[in-house]
Amino acid sequence: MKTLLLVALLACTSPAVFAQKAIVGTTTPDKNDNTLVLELPEEGAAAWQRVARVLADRGYPFAHSDVNLLALTTAFNPISRTASLSVSALVRGHQLILRGRLEAITVVGSPSQIVAVRRSAPLGGESEGWQELELIARELGGPVRYARLTVR
Repeated sequence: MKTLLLVALLACTSPAVFAQKAIVGTTTPDKNDNTLVLELPEEGAAAWQRVARVLADRGYPFAHSDVNLLALTTAFNPISRTASLSVSALVRGHQLILRGRLEAITVVGSPSQIVAVRRSAPLGGESEGWQELELIARELGGPVRYARLTVR
């Protein structure tokens, strides 16, 4: 009887446990935030196409895109004389999760440094990668929330 009750309880709770949760975020960015979460009017493939169009219009070449997974990643694109940005976008329903990786252009012969884009720059102020992500978000439209996500 206990086994049957346990199985029934697990069957009732598993959809809630395994469902993907929406990212909440905050309306005010923190210096350690690394993710912009937009609410778009479209969802699914239509939202994915919208993001792809905006990134292509901004000159970003695609490194990977998958309409089935509703995900895309751009190749590094120069945003200044000293940095290039790669943008990752993931659509979940009406939510768009936007993140970036910044490649610092160093002295010839030195290895480049690639870091996750955070709001704050190492020496203070907003990082140029974050400013570019904000411009992309503004071009996409819709309410923006900010979050700090970890990659697992």
